[in-house]
Amino acid sequence: MSDLAASMDSDPAIETLRKTLLADPALVLKAKTSNLPGYRHSFDPKFVDALVELRGEHHGFFRRAVGDPEYRRSIVDSLRPEVYQHQRG
Repeated sequence: MSDLAASMDSDPAIETLRKTLLADPALVLKAKTSNLPGYRHSFDPKFVDALVELRGEHHGFFRRAVGDPEYRRSIVDSLRPEVYQHQRG
């Protein structure tokens, strides 16, 4: 298992992001009315918003995600299809 895969399953900051994004009503609507490439245009900005919201509680994670674009992109690319499929039901 890669470091990111292990982190995706156990990191409390990523779990907070996941829960925030899953509960977003605008993303739920977009998932139900769009394909995954179209969903990306709504998901990615919402991810950044959710990331900013957790900066106080998960400051170290926030700094790494903001400071390392490759790490942030891998999280976004992993969470997007997962959240999309869940929201589509």
